[in-house]
Parts: sequence; structure tokens; C-alpha cells
Amino acid sequence: MKNGIEGLMLKNGFTPKDIHRIKKFSKRSGNSIQVEIINLENGLLRLILVFLLLILTLCSAIYFNSDNNNASLIMAFFITIAIVCFSSAPILRYKSFVFIKNTKENN
Repeated sequence: MKNGIEGLMLKNGFTPKDIHRIKKFSKRSGNSIQVEIINLENGLLRLILVFLLLILTLCSAIYFNSDNNNASLIMAFFITIAIVCFSSAPILRYKSFVFIKNTKENN
């Protein structure tokens, strides 16, 4: 079964490195690869919400900023985005979302 799901994942855009990362996640959590893919797919909407909240926070901080030192706000925004991207694997979440969508359409 694992070779079947891994072959299907390779056909749908996952790289061997992505599959290795998902296997590492599944070993750490004790879940199967399928459950990890579903968890990653479910986390994509939460990640999009976090990005939207960060953008809204930046816009409100720039709007309500009394002095015109927006460079530090923008720098802090990009540092925060980098930390969020590093800790949440957005590309892997998107690939899982597309994988789930494609497999549902084919069935």
C-alpha cells in the first residue's frame, strides 16, 4: 500500500524529498502517511488565515503609525513571514491540498 500511495504522490507533484519529509512527520506523530497528508491539507486554510491576519496587522500598523518610519514595520513583517514559512511548510501543505483535490476528482 505504501508503494502505491508513494507512486500516486510522485505522479501528483510530490518530490522524493517531500515524501521523505511526510514519512518523517508520520513517524514522529505515529500516524500513517495518508493521515499526515490530510492533516497538512487541513492546515493550509489555517495558514492562509495567518497570512491574511499578518497582512491586516501590517496595514493597520502602517495606517495608524504616527511617525513615517514604515521601513521597520515592513522589515518586521518580512521577518515574521519568513519565520511562519520556515515553521509551517506552506509548499508541502499546498501540494497536499492539490493531491487530496485530485484524488477526490479521480474517484
